Amino acid sequence: MYIVILIMLLIILSQHAKEGKYYFVQHRLFRLLVVSLLVVTIIDLISWLLNGQYQFLWPQLVTWGNLLVLACYLMPFLLWILFVDFEVYGQIKRLKPRLLFYIIPLLIVGVHILLRPYHLHFFIISENGRFYRGNGPLLFNLIGILLLAYTAWFVLKHWRIIYWRNRWALLMFSILPLITLLIQAKNGYFNLLWASFSLSVLIIYITMQNKAVKTDYLTGFYNRRHLESFLTNKLNNLQTDQVFTVIMIDLYELCSINDEFGHTSGDRALDALALIIRSVFAYDDFIARYSGHKFVILSDIADEKMLEKKINDLNEHIALFNEKKREPFELRIKLTCEMISREIGIKSMDLLAYLESQITS
Repeated sequence: MYIVILIMLLIILSQHAKEGKYYFVQHRLFRLLVVSLLVVTIIDLISWLLNGQYQFLWPQLVTWGNLLVLACYLMPFLLWILFVDFEVYGQIKRLKPRLLFYIIPLLIVGVHILLRPYHLHFFIISENGRFYRGNGPLLFNLIGILLLAYTAWFVLKHWRIIYWRNRWALLMFSILPLITLLIQAKNGYFNLLWASFSLSVLIIYITMQNKAVKTDYLTGFYNRRHLESFLTNKLNNLQTDQVFTVIMIDLYELCSINDEFGHTSGDRALDALALIIRSVFAYDDFIARYSGHKFVILSDIADEKMLEKKINDLNEHIALFNEKKREPFELRIKLTCEMISREIGIKSMDLLAYLESQITS
């Protein structure tokens, strides 16, 4: 089992490194999660190989060794919480406070280990130098259950705003290790925990790969290629009584922001506008980054008053962003929209070209 887990994690890590995605926060967190699972799997494999064997080790190092193992074993839980939080909110500033989910359990279980130094925690070395493997303190198992239950609750709480293709993958990541921890707490099968974590990582990796082909790396919205494919399919399958709205938004001063404040500020401007768009429009609306500073939204809005309300909401959010002056730049947009029905009989490329001509005129 250990060899299979290690090979799978190494393949994921090597493929992820080849793709060069670790430059972005979400992918760096995923990379760290895979590395942490490699470390704990190797530690667990070594403890399994040494179990019951005579080794020339100092029994006095047991306490510090158990604390080190504890610090490593808690790391996948922390990185998973950070990954889910960033997937939902996309804000780096939220990550630091989440470190408490690591520090507090580390202190609680660490004190427990210090108070009972010769108890069989993760491992113990007898006076004659024999190494014995433990199943982990019960307190560690309980905290692990609570952390995984928290992440499952967090995903369910934000279900509607999570990208729909990722929802079940994020939920199952917490559920699988949670089930194995419950089994472990009863029967002591500790190695199942890292196997379930690794299986969950594989599910997340496959989901991320499918998403990466279709999405823009900076905003998380769909890319132009998928927009054209989706729009063509939607137009071809449009029913007689169906109407939908296409909105094109142009952050027309992006080049000026890049020139005056640098490309990092330009990226922040795009990210800020993307967050506003995501907060205004429905979770099932199709949103894509059409070009460097243009976005396209496909919505099932079929009522002019509702469309007007959405546009007003968007402008109000942008005005509020500019009033707060948290950035040296301001967001300024142009916008055009069209309600599409089957009677129009337009092709996707023609429609996008028409909207682009309207917004640049």
